Amino acid sequence: MRIAVIGDGAMGTLFGALLSQNEEVSIISLSQDTSAERTRKGIAVDGKLLHPVFTADPHSVMVPDLLLLFVKSSDTESALENASCLIGEHTLLMTLQNGAGHEAIMRRYAPMERIVIGKTEQNASLVDPFTVHHGNPGGATVLSTNGSDLVPVLGKAGFPSSVSDDINRIVWRKLLTNASLSAATGVLGSTIGFLGRSEHASALVEALLREAVDTAAADGYSFDFDEVLAAIRKQCSEDTGSRTSIERDLANGRRTEADFITGYVVRKAAEHGVQAPVQNAVLSILHAKEDIAAHADKER
Repeated sequence: MRIAVIGDGAMGTLFGALLSQNEEVSIISLSQDTSAERTRKGIAVDGKLLHPVFTADPHSVMVPDLLLLFVKSSDTESALENASCLIGEHTLLMTLQNGAGHEAIMRRYAPMERIVIGKTEQNASLVDPFTVHHGNPGGATVLSTNGSDLVPVLGKAGFPSSVSDDINRIVWRKLLTNASLSAATGVLGSTIGFLGRSEHASALVEALLREAVDTAAADGYSFDFDEVLAAIRKQCSEDTGSRTSIERDLANGRRTEADFITGYVVRKAAEHGVQAPVQNAVLSILHAKEDIAAHADKER
């Protein structure tokens, strides 16, 4: 199978590198300066050297069977526009990105029957441009049913996968955690563990979760609030020093994926007439913190 991965960060590099063991893989790099060197040196995934091809020029890549999105959610539109030359009449578009609502953008480039929505529990971090640490290698990846042909391809690469005929429920379940726990760490600039140690932080997480659960129910997906809260509290007690991508992005002056996480909940709440004042306030705060970083030089 010919595969192109858009995004050369930790997750894009991880998936591209491991898939390259058995498939023809190109990773669309964000930097021409590093793409040639990464291609030449290869990528070490927990000690195993692999050789996907990196390029900053989508036109240098043959139209793939699968185009896999691993960019920040906020960059989805520009990434697809830049790589539109890779979308053939039979190309599958697949997203394993954080958040929800990506298909609304993807449908501008392909019909829904060729759009595969997925969620993964895999994670990764870049030790350096040539080295990837593979976190949670046994983590499940679940795809919409039109991605059934991809299950053995992902499995052979080391990503245990399955399909679900209710992928939206799986998307919502992950969103409940991201729109409460992750959003709270962004607002507070804290680790995950702090949310469990602070009474006030815990109250914020619960308020966010309550509104997200109510919104999911209005959207047709009911969840047990106490069950989800217990899982979040367990994560706070176990991942004490861990940081979320929202918190890291803000700490590094980057824009977040808030519009596809908290923003998705806010939009769905408005659509269904659900009151979500805390989600709305948190979305404003996250964007305000992005603005502070964007205008840091002027603020000094």
